Amino acid sequence: MMEKNRLKKAAWVGLAGILLCGVLAGCGATAEHKQSGTPYSVGLVQIVQHPALDEAARGIADGMTQAGLKMGTDYTLESQNAQGDQSNLDTIVRHFLFSKKQLIYAVATPAAQAAANATHEIPVVATAVTDFAAAGLVKDESRPQTNVTGTGDRTDLKAQLDLMRKLTPQVKTLGVIYNAGEVNSELQVKALEPAAQALGMTVKKFTVASVNDIPQTAHQMTGQVDAVYVPTDNVVASALPALIAVTNEKNIPVYGAEIAHVKNGALASVSVDYYKLGLRAGMMGAQILKGEAKPETMPIETQTELVPVLNRAQAELLGITVPTDIGFTEV
Repeated sequence: MMEKNRLKKAAWVGLAGILLCGVLAGCGATAEHKQSGTPYSVGLVQIVQHPALDEAARGIADGMTQAGLKMGTDYTLESQNAQGDQSNLDTIVRHFLFSKKQLIYAVATPAAQAAANATHEIPVVATAVTDFAAAGLVKDESRPQTNVTGTGDRTDLKAQLDLMRKLTPQVKTLGVIYNAGEVNSELQVKALEPAAQALGMTVKKFTVASVNDIPQTAHQMTGQVDAVYVPTDNVVASALPALIAVTNEKNIPVYGAEIAHVKNGALASVSVDYYKLGLRAGMMGAQILKGEAKPETMPIETQTELVPVLNRAQAELLGITVPTDIGFTEV
């Protein structure tokens, strides 16, 4: 299914070559700013605090450093967290516009949408977005044709389900818990259903509107499903331990879409690396600031080789025998 040596590192692929910046208002402004010697003014908006998004934000700062920009000397970075509140997102983005940020980093789909809706001129580099086109951020992922570019966190659902089959072949009914208000989650669930059906599984959907809904919804799920899948959903990720506490009582395995889910109690995942997503986004933003590229022609980048990760303690708790032929990274 997945060769160990093929899954050792994330490989990046752009959907087309990055074109150099032409004479454009945004790129011209950043080039002139560099000549003035004044640090670039950059904003970072994150929808909510949870491990995956925190790793992406950390990667952004490191990516700018790797691209040759020093914080304080070459740029200032104002980071704001909306704590899961849409009105906070809008307020943060308006503040960035008022304070004349020259580039906005947006972490997760709702943050990217808020920034893109607020400005069509300031470059927006987003990360941890499942589908840029479906979210209305770009016209085409190979050539955005908007002021938005960045890195996407689409996972391989077939690989996730194949892993599930190998670890827990008895699963017939798969529950999926997500916030229906997040377009990224809706897209994943829509793709999950036919993929699961092809393997003989039935998918049962359970939606939550806030973290407060998770314990009650988890109790509702446990009598109806054999396993649970958690997509890259910001609400669920923020309260994953509350879900795991309930499913562990019923000996029901939870599979996550990414490594932070596994670190927080999910059994396993075939995972993207959010730090590396942020790292690439940071480097892309640096290119824009230096006048080397423009978002309109910078393809969305994705990770093509994903890593199988395992929570060994969860496997032992659930009494699951782990195959030796899968090159797991244990967390």
